[in-house]
Amino acid sequence: MRVIKRIKWAGWVALILFSAVTLGAIYHLVSPEIEASSGTNQITEKEEKRQDFSEDASLNVRTETKETNTYTMSISMPTLKSKSLDTPIKEWIEQQKSVFIEEVERNNAVLSADNLAYLTIDLKVETAGELYSLLFTSYQYVGKGQPTQVFKTFTVNMRTGESVQLHDIIHLNDQTSGTIRTLIKDQLMGREEWKDYVREDVLNEKLSDLDDLKWSVNKQALDIFFDQYEVAAGSVGGIEMKIPLEALRSYLNPTLLNNAQLEHMTSIEKSQLDPNGKYIALTFDDGPSPKVTPRILQTLKQHGAKATFFMLGKQVETYPQIAAQVANDGHEIANHSYGHPKLTKMTSQEMIKEMSEANTKIEMATGIEPVLFRPPYGAYNSDVVHYAKMNDYSMILWSVDSLDWKSRNSAAINDIVTNNVTNGSIVLMHDIHASTAEALPELLVKLKAEGYQFVTVSELLMLQNENGAGPHFGHVS
Repeated sequence: MRVIKRIKWAGWVALILFSAVTLGAIYHLVSPEIEASSGTNQITEKEEKRQDFSEDASLNVRTETKETNTYTMSISMPTLKSKSLDTPIKEWIEQQKSVFIEEVERNNAVLSADNLAYLTIDLKVETAGELYSLLFTSYQYVGKGQPTQVFKTFTVNMRTGESVQLHDIIHLNDQTSGTIRTLIKDQLMGREEWKDYVREDVLNEKLSDLDDLKWSVNKQALDIFFDQYEVAAGSVGGIEMKIPLEALRSYLNPTLLNNAQLEHMTSIEKSQLDPNGKYIALTFDDGPSPKVTPRILQTLKQHGAKATFFMLGKQVETYPQIAAQVANDGHEIANHSYGHPKLTKMTSQEMIKEMSEANTKIEMATGIEPVLFRPPYGAYNSDVVHYAKMNDYSMILWSVDSLDWKSRNSAAINDIVTNNVTNGSIVLMHDIHASTAEALPELLVKLKAEGYQFVTVSELLMLQNENGAGPHFGHVS
């Protein structure tokens, strides 16, 4: 006798729903393993903040990240209105990705969760007048051997949308070309970490046509890049060097640079300061602050005083209008890092990221790319000095510490500064403490009565015939 009973319609519905839920649960439990074994890729994308460079052109940057069980990718991808640049950039990125994937497939047997391949393409944007240079740095590791570093540069006139070559900004006659070749060779052969590894015959060949160089331009320098292994042993890594625009001044195309660069280079030279005068550089760290910085700006304006503001990138990001007001009032803008870490505790890459991020935020808010920086806490070592040299920064410390951060007392601030200042001093203060804003009016009156004038750090360094990376401290009493 059969005991199987006929199931009614409602029962079938319940059975089907139960089976679907059960199968779904089983699928979700095993699907990660199925994905891992089949190499399914997880792709995520995020849009970064849009940067508008002019009324006619903009740069939209997004970062594409991709993770699998054998490799990771992180690629910064710009989209330009300039099709003459947008297309070759996309083609180069796709070529980098294609070569990387081929190598990953070839080395699949040695790749694992403990030995992941990676491709990282970073983007840095530099400006000079109407020119915008895009520097891509590709870091690649394919599971064996050493990671490699490759550069690619593109420069565009953002007003016209046209791609720009080196001969467009520099008159490349025989004399100019010879000067640039000499400057490049002197740097490569003069640096301790490079000179014994450079293959001079290969370098000479690379320099035969300067238009083939990888380069970018900013307000201070023409930057030259060589890939890892391109002109030196692989242990050197990628090579980045800077040629100050001052060294190329007579060869530059002022029309293309819209004269902005030449004016920047000569602005300090035109200063009519009496070399026999008494000068002090007032400096303010850690701002801008919405409550304190405007008060300090008002006091400085009332006394006709100029100062140098060492800004934090995160503060500028939060209060860009105040940062812009500091610049509009004619004060000097300088870099104090993004988040105020001790640079001596960071790796070189961490330090570069920290300072570059601050520079980007400051330039976006003020339109000024800083050439001075002050390491947080005044802490520096050989790595920090090397960073300053490589990036054409002047590292600024101080000779008089107002201790406003400690006393938070206006009378104490005035006593310390007036008792320790001398001609040529660099005075450390902070535009984040209300007591500093309270102390400043009386301090300026006292110092002016003693014959002091208030200048920017750059003006003071020029008067003292000091240049280069430093560190620069100013004079003590």
